[in-house]
Amino acid sequence: MAPTPWRAATSTVSVTAYPSTNVVSHRLVAQRGPWVKVFLECPGRKPARAAFGGTDVHEGGSCRVASRTSLHVEACYIQRLSRSLRPSSTTHRRRPNAGGGRRAGDPILRGAHVLGGDIYQGFYGFSERPFTLLPDPDALYWADGHTAAFTVLEYGIVSRAPITVLTGEIGVGKTTVLRKLLEQLDESTTVALVSNAQGGRAEMLRWITNALGLRPEPGADYVSLFQGLQDFLVEEYAAGRFVTVIIDEAQNLTVEALEELRMLTNINSGKDELLQLILVGQSELRNRIMRPELQQFAQRIVAAYHLLPLDHAATAAYVRFRLAHAGGRADLFSDSALQEISRLTAGVPRLINKLCEFCLVYGAINEEDPVTMETVRQVVDDGIFVTGFIESGKAAE
Repeated sequence: MAPTPWRAATSTVSVTAYPSTNVVSHRLVAQRGPWVKVFLECPGRKPARAAFGGTDVHEGGSCRVASRTSLHVEACYIQRLSRSLRPSSTTHRRRPNAGGGRRAGDPILRGAHVLGGDIYQGFYGFSERPFTLLPDPDALYWADGHTAAFTVLEYGIVSRAPITVLTGEIGVGKTTVLRKLLEQLDESTTVALVSNAQGGRAEMLRWITNALGLRPEPGADYVSLFQGLQDFLVEEYAAGRFVTVIIDEAQNLTVEALEELRMLTNINSGKDELLQLILVGQSELRNRIMRPELQQFAQRIVAAYHLLPLDHAATAAYVRFRLAHAGGRADLFSDSALQEISRLTAGVPRLINKLCEFCLVYGAINEEDPVTMETVRQVVDDGIFVTGFIESGKAAE
């Protein structure tokens, strides 16, 4: 698809320089969709500052920065007004670490990244942002591990397993797989989600009754809560519906709470389990349920899967899939850039999304196609991308 051509700027949106800049005049010279090119005039030898984002701009140079208006500045062209400096008759595209360009350690964005996908969507032709942090089941990439995780959860639902467990490190895609599964369920399953449950035996029961929409009397004791839950399960079963309770962040549950969950799975009709539990949590959950005092709980687990990060090949395939899914080109990142992304993120999808998002912002600012390994490293060097602690050697090989 050919890019939208530039045309004479006709926008009536005012272009206002920041008070801290030394720009004495400016005007729009071209426009393409929400993007504009701006011509700036600056006095004397004082270093020029771009009007929309604080990025350093040098004589005869240009850079892409974002405004805080409804328009986005695509390029700022500088003309010196001092007679002691001859205005440059040429402009060039400014690249990170180019000679005479941005100082080392001085982020190219300077706050411009606050617009996120608005900076790059038009430039690269995306219909939506390809890399978001929120779980999106429609954009699930079916890597081998995610396919296996989905299959295990699906088996647990179909077989009416009393307890199914999905574990994995932070950001590997557990919630996305779970939401994909929930999309497949019909009205024969009543689903309740419990997030960040804490406390012991009685608190666990109250978390579940609240998630199911039950309204026990204020101050109801354990016996009343249990009886109310049991009555609800029997009513749902009589109506042809099974009840599934999903407990997220289950690694935070105490031994007492886990034992209470096991006891709840004993509620049955004689031939069918009336309550099914799906526990989703980090690796600590897998370690906890292997403790000797939870042996009976472990024996109630019919299906379990531990989701690993992506290997190098799957990371590259994941990035290409997300790019194409969002309406862009699958080859927008160079092979070396993909290798660097895999190394820096250890194959964790959430970290891949964070890093790729910033790489697209940098790439659009630099008018770069494809996005290179140097840009990936620049994002990291600028301190924009923060990974936190990553265990090495945990990705699937």
